[in-house]
Amino acid sequence: MIVLLTIAGNIGLPSEKANAAAGLMKFMRNIGMSVGTSAVTTLIARRSQYNQSVLAEYTRSGRFQAARGTAAPAKFRCVFLRLAARFCRLLPRRKLSKS
Repeated sequence: MIVLLTIAGNIGLPSEKANAAAGLMKFMRNIGMSVGTSAVTTLIARRSQYNQSVLAEYTRSGRFQAARGTAAPAKFRCVFLRLAARFCRLLPRRKLSKS
């Protein structure tokens, strides 16, 4: 795309103005990239603020509190105990000295 724009910008230019045209094309390309990067960064920041507000609203809802109060802790305990058992199997066993 950039190559096509460069070719289109240089068609019909005299050779003495080619350097000035190339400089102007590079300048405009850099400005375009800066504006594009700023726009995308702004969109990402706004979307992340929206997602955070939706998540905060959900955590205050009764549906979240109901799920948290019943099924979530039991499931978490099962997962935690399974992970703890796996971790304990990985630890080196020590021989206890008889005293």
